[in-house]
Amino acid sequence: MTFLMKNKTNDFQEFLLRHIQKKLSGTSVITIEEVIRISHSVQFVLEHGNSIGSIENQFFIGKKNIFIELKELEKEIKVIKKLNVLGPARAYQSTLDELEKFIKTYDIDYNAREMGEAWLDYQLAHSIDDQIFQGIDYISEYIERLKKESLFISKLPLDTVKEILDIYERSTLVDYRIDVNNLYEVLFNQVVIKWLLGPKGSQSACLSKEERDYLMNQKEYQLPPEMANFISAEPYYETSYQKLVSTLNQNLSGVILLKETVETSELILVEPLLEKEYKDLVLGLDGLSNQEIIQKVTTEVESPYDLDEIMKLFYFEEKEWLSFFQQLPLNVIFSYLCLLKKRNNGEITTVDDYFKVEVEEDYLKGLKSYLMHIEEKFKIQINEELKYSHIESEEIEFY
Repeated sequence: MTFLMKNKTNDFQEFLLRHIQKKLSGTSVITIEEVIRISHSVQFVLEHGNSIGSIENQFFIGKKNIFIELKELEKEIKVIKKLNVLGPARAYQSTLDELEKFIKTYDIDYNAREMGEAWLDYQLAHSIDDQIFQGIDYISEYIERLKKESLFISKLPLDTVKEILDIYERSTLVDYRIDVNNLYEVLFNQVVIKWLLGPKGSQSACLSKEERDYLMNQKEYQLPPEMANFISAEPYYETSYQKLVSTLNQNLSGVILLKETVETSELILVEPLLEKEYKDLVLGLDGLSNQEIIQKVTTEVESPYDLDEIMKLFYFEEKEWLSFFQQLPLNVIFSYLCLLKKRNNGEITTVDDYFKVEVEEDYLKGLKSYLMHIEEKFKIQINEELKYSHIESEEIEFY
């Protein structure tokens, strides 16, 4: 306990010892590392209270304030989810789920400095200094920034978002649905670049080469007054704007997305598991109920090749196949449809085209049933992707 004796007041030492004893039971032992972690946790809670009264009272007030903040953050997460932006982006959606999990499992008593940044997969446009923000303060700052990004995206027309992300994907060969890179910045940059072009710009969200050259030849950049006021009113957007201008001033035109000059683009699908990994996955399904199999497969399978193989092993009822595809990430379903498009000589370019294909397998009938029930906006997204994407490489027998 030298750490406590050297650094803390007697009142703090006594409170900390009593606090640790509550965690212990019987002959339990605790390491010095755990003592230090709990000590830091208690200090963190005290910093969220006040300096009035006993340590116990200060700690109680700190916990109460943090609990109130947790409730407010829970509301903020619901607001972000209700905005319903970036639906197909798995990292964005899973991070929202993880934030909700954090709110429910946050250990105020013994691990209040926990930040969980390891599972916040989705990267912000402007990162947070974890030396300044810790624990719930870090999470609060993350949610605040994510909300600002989501609010900006929510103001854009759905077809504009779709156009920009589609061209971003095809120009970078990065599947934005499974990538963790920030998408707000991609959308912000492209929309603001169009504003900088003013009336000279075309209707498309992306630039022609002529528009790009015109923009890069400007000595200074000036936004329309309404847009300038909108950006300057929010420091987060202003930071994004200054970063964009700095990039353009360095003549780094790679940030500009150009209109496509080709009709279609090759899609690089997620590679299948290695043979041993695939066999381990299949063996892990032995003894599970159908619902448990559905949950495990839809969580772990990312490659359409693996999906195609593993679905042949199951004998589900129609409603179970519907549940299967409802739980499967949209990007996996889309990549599987691309595989089916190739097998049908490129004739499947819309969801309705797939309905016309005669199928015998139960899982393919289940896929049809799922596609009949999807929201119209997702159907539009899939149709656009199928129209412009193709797989060039030959299929290979993996197992």
